[in-house]
Amino acid sequence: MKSVVLAAACLLVLSGCERPLETQYRELGNLLSSTNRMRTDYDPTDAPVTRDMLVRDFETIALYYEHGTDDEGNDIGPVPTPLERWEQPVRVRLIFDHDAERPEIEETMRWTRDFTARLTRLSGVPITVTGSGPEGLEPGDMIVLFYHDESRAALADALRSSEDGSDNRVSIGIRDTPAEEICFFWPVADDETHELKNVLMIMKSETRDLMRLSCIHEELTQAMGLYNDDDDVRPSLFNDDEEFALLTRHDALLLRMLYDPALTPGMSAEEVRPLLPAVADRALAADAAAPYQP
Repeated sequence: MKSVVLAAACLLVLSGCERPLETQYRELGNLLSSTNRMRTDYDPTDAPVTRDMLVRDFETIALYYEHGTDDEGNDIGPVPTPLERWEQPVRVRLIFDHDAERPEIEETMRWTRDFTARLTRLSGVPITVTGSGPEGLEPGDMIVLFYHDESRAALADALRSSEDGSDNRVSIGIRDTPAEEICFFWPVADDETHELKNVLMIMKSETRDLMRLSCIHEELTQAMGLYNDDDDVRPSLFNDDEEFALLTRHDALLLRMLYDPALTPGMSAEEVRPLLPAVADRALAADAAAPYQP
């Protein structure tokens, strides 16, 4: 989940919190690029990928949630989770603000269709993309909302007022998300099978250009079941230093591993761990047989 805490904190001190988020995010993108972050190289020569690295990083990224809560509702760090992934075709529905401009919508739709086609090739899960206006949440397994601050506040209010209160956690998450949290999602998996069923994803529509494309890459990939971020995972989208803006070869290999037929939803780290060397070998062989050409 894309977070740029350190850089954003610096920028907010320099520019002041009264600036519109769109301006903040544009300046933040410039700041990150000027410090050799938001890189777009797919297979960087300064960070070679090895099988041992993939085995280690898969457990870190696929078998932990980035955030959790304790029995008293307090936020805690990464928490173990059984393996979760999609076991059926996925419908991705993009919903835009009522005042979103047509070129912005068309570009975002194109980016999303292009990228989900890559995710389909890597995972084997058929993914289709549709779009709609803000008038309702039409059927979709992943609902992706490109909302500005007013729309996010209205959504939070609507969820908070649900009769059974079941959406309060999501409501609070949307309303209380700080400026440096640019895009984020909530997955829902079956309690028994651990198959992913639904995802609600928020993309702050104040983002533009590479920062928006980076959100699409990171959030959609993580919503396939690669939930965690870790500062020691590199070269990857799955950390908070923003060194890489787009999906790397390392990340593509982790996704191939997640959808290896030897693994099944619900497996624990103890069950997965002995299988990972062979799973990594198969992912590397598939990558060599059909290398991605950026």
